Amino acid sequence: MRFPEPILKKLNAKGIMKPTPIQVQGLPVISSGRDMIGIAFTGSGKTLVFVLPMIMLALQEEVIMPIVPGEGPFGLVICPSRELARQTYEVVEQFLIPLREYRYPEVRSLLCIGGD
Repeated sequence: MRFPEPILKKLNAKGIMKPTPIQVQGLPVISSGRDMIGIAFTGSGKTLVFVLPMIMLALQEEVIMPIVPGEGPFGLVICPSRELARQTYEVVEQFLIPLREYRYPEVRSLLCIGGD
């Protein structure tokens, strides 16, 4: 896959040298715009399967035609718990920070938690 250098460096820094089975199956499907249901064990890399294509789509859209105030979002992740929402947000941020440092167009994430 053609990930930008900052994303590849972050993957390497996290010790991710090759994709897991769920990533091998899921990344091409999601990146092509298809729907998918993926079932895998905790720690198998499921979050990266939907996070990386979402970041790439937002980055591509920002390069082609920058977002103006009032537009967006490009992606929405709905989680069943506050803890999972925070973990997902932190994974997204881990990849957006290096992109900012390398001066790629700004892609922002937001964590919204609701409830009673």
